Amino acid sequence: MTTKLKGAWSTHLGKRKPSNEDAVFFGGECLFGKSMEDPETVELDGADWLLGVADGVGGHNAGEMASRTCVEAMVGLEEVMPQTVDSLLKKLNREIFEKSEADEELAGMGTTVAGVGFGGEKLFAFNVGDSRVYRFHAERGLERVTKDDSLVERGDDKDRTPLPFAPSNVITQALGGRKTFKDIKPNLYDLDAEEEALYLVCSDGLNDMVEDDRMEEILRDTDAANNLEKAAEALLAAALVGGGRDNVSIVLAPYSPENCGVKSKGGGWLSRLFGGGRR
Repeated sequence: MTTKLKGAWSTHLGKRKPSNEDAVFFGGECLFGKSMEDPETVELDGADWLLGVADGVGGHNAGEMASRTCVEAMVGLEEVMPQTVDSLLKKLNREIFEKSEADEELAGMGTTVAGVGFGGEKLFAFNVGDSRVYRFHAERGLERVTKDDSLVERGDDKDRTPLPFAPSNVITQALGGRKTFKDIKPNLYDLDAEEEALYLVCSDGLNDMVEDDRMEEILRDTDAANNLEKAAEALLAAALVGGGRDNVSIVLAPYSPENCGVKSKGGGWLSRLFGGGRR
């Protein structure tokens, strides 16, 4: 069955960075190396799909190259399953490292990545680093799906040693980002494919500037499922008002099992919660 999914995305320079090293992807499309003035609607039409963000690091053009390499590979993945995403991320880790080793200007480049995928009637999330996936549900509110690869959240994980960047919240995993190669362990999370939910994927330029409670408030107040661009715009504005210390990337997508050929648990809550049919 062909999947139809409509979302909104935005990637923005922020207030203090000289360039945008973030990138976003949604189905077969990706954006990198630009700063959007306003969020945009984006759609996909296909049996399997991936969506998410990549947050590059490394200075100069290195971070942008790393995130671009990541998102271009993500949109090119033909069979979307947890195991194929896991394999791709491990492959990208080596590819990005080898590119950084071969070019002095790209030395140490790396990228975090987070996203949501659907294939074979399986819905799942994934991340490497501190980019995040959130789920907004009618009864439960805003829930964080992913766990950061950082000393703050995984300080007891001896297998994940710190990377040399991100001093405020030291990252313990990324694609690339090291002087010597090290294998990674991508984080994969099973999601309920029978349950409607609004998914938010973001780089840390959003969640470092905006508390989770405030993000939930914005999603409710903007009637997010019916006004995806408005919700993304409000989230971005909150990040900039909060200081805009980093690049900010946001992807919003309301997931419906019916649109993906999956039997629903009785759904329809997105329409009920946000005041009737979707516009």
